[in-house]
Amino acid sequence: MVRVPIKSFAWEKYKENWVQLDAPRHLIIHTLKGMKILAESTGFIVQKIVYDSEPFQFSGSELYQRDIPMFDPKSHQLFVSREHFTKKERKFFRKEAKRLNMEELGDQAIFYLKKR
Repeated sequence: MVRVPIKSFAWEKYKENWVQLDAPRHLIIHTLKGMKILAESTGFIVQKIVYDSEPFQFSGSELYQRDIPMFDPKSHQLFVSREHFTKKERKFFRKEAKRLNMEELGDQAIFYLKKR
């Protein structure tokens, strides 16, 4: 099992402000095709893919767009501040994350691999 950020809707929407870029924690951001190639080149096959993105793809990226750092003293928490987003916005982020996962467009995925 490998869980990684995937270039998808959030990348297209936020570009350099996409929270999953998160250097130096993520040195490489894979595409779906790239993960399949990587698995096959190392003797595995992708058995199953589960998209499990969270609302953080929106809240974190929106704050980056506003030039608010990850550990902003005004937020009191890590990107889940009620001071920055209304209840309606937070609800939309949750709903949108769920929709994108169902459409296989979420910004992170779990790859279940099997040795060939």
